[in-house]
Amino acid sequence: MPEGAPAFQQAAEDFIAKNPAVWQSFCALALEALLSGKQRCSQRLLWERLRWDIYIRSSRPCREYRLNNNYVQAFAHKLLRDYPHLFPDDFFSFRSKPLPQGASRSPDHPPAH
Repeated sequence: MPEGAPAFQQAAEDFIAKNPAVWQSFCALALEALLSGKQRCSQRLLWERLRWDIYIRSSRPCREYRLNNNYVQAFAHKLLRDYPHLFPDDFFSFRSKPLPQGASRSPDHPPAH
């Protein structure tokens, strides 16, 4: 996580570290949407589908396992940073300003063309 990153991003990264199955499920759902021919997807749709899957498959009461709405955007940004070779830059819509043209989502990955 870059120094000076918002607290919610760090909290989302901490959640992912403690709950890697949730991260893997988010990625799998996004990939399923992409492979079905969808060029764009709602990050919120994936999040609510995760909630449904957890609710149906978990033996724990809902109140014991929560997906914080503040993490949705952090999950979506992380997916695009981690898998730029799979997902187009505009796979998700974000409220914040887009990256400047030619800017990279991550210092580890060159800009997609």
